[in-house]
Amino acid sequence: MIFKVKNKIDTGFGKSIWSAEDYNKMKKEKKEKETFAIEKQKEKKKDKKELFLEEIKNKETISEQEILLIRNRLNRKVYSTADMEGITNKKLLPEQNAKGFRYMYNLYKSSKGTERSNSPFGYREEEVLNNFSHFELVDWNDSSNYYQAQAGIKNYVPVYRVVAKDGSSFEYFMQEGKVKIIG
Repeated sequence: MIFKVKNKIDTGFGKSIWSAEDYNKMKKEKKEKETFAIEKQKEKKKDKKELFLEEIKNKETISEQEILLIRNRLNRKVYSTADMEGITNKKLLPEQNAKGFRYMYNLYKSSKGTERSNSPFGYREEEVLNNFSHFELVDWNDSSNYYQAQAGIKNYVPVYRVVAKDGSSFEYFMQEGKVKIIG
């Protein structure tokens, strides 16, 4: 730091005393540099998060890790729902499609191939699963209850669309470990 001193008083014992004017000026410059550095760090962090969203918007598919990261940032209020424009209707990766299909089909039929009596699916959903094509991330649903909403707590969960080969589909999200079909 280059700092010009006007009024430096020599005590004669090898130490100097700064005038109050020069000391306050030096302190002010130091504080300005610190706040500038902090603001610059915040901009870098913000840029990384914005770049992450832009990268996902430009891709055709989305991975499970990216969905979890977005969900966590939504719930911590780092992102808002307005930031999610352009992220909807993204296809999941083939690995996630296989994993999701196995899970959904296991809810529908047992390992022996017989239909489960407690299956959460109706005829339409069963037909889509029998002609399965892929999953899509459709939207985010806030599944917080009344008291959480009053306290400002958000609990966003991803809404998925299951698409059949003929184009028919249904939408669902997971709540309390169960499939909630919404469309």
